[in-house]
Amino acid sequence: LHECYHAKHHSWEVRHKPEYVMEYEAETWSIAELTRLGYEVSDHIVKRAKDYVMSMLGSDRRCGIEIDPVIEDWCLAS
Repeated sequence: LHECYHAKHHSWEVRHKPEYVMEYEAETWSIAELTRLGYEVSDHIVKRAKDYVMSMLGSDRRCGIEIDPVIEDWCLAS
């Protein structure tokens, strides 16, 4: 589902968002969609998603990209 979100919302022609934002959107949508469909999303899967977004956030921060504190807080929340 994560990649489906990218395909629908992050086409190469309109990539104007930082990488960490696009990954956050795809991860949170995927988790919400799986939950909506009745699947249990384990804490382990959510932690992996947060760790992944945080790694992209760190890369973008090192490139001088401004970081959205809401997204960073989501990554750091237990």
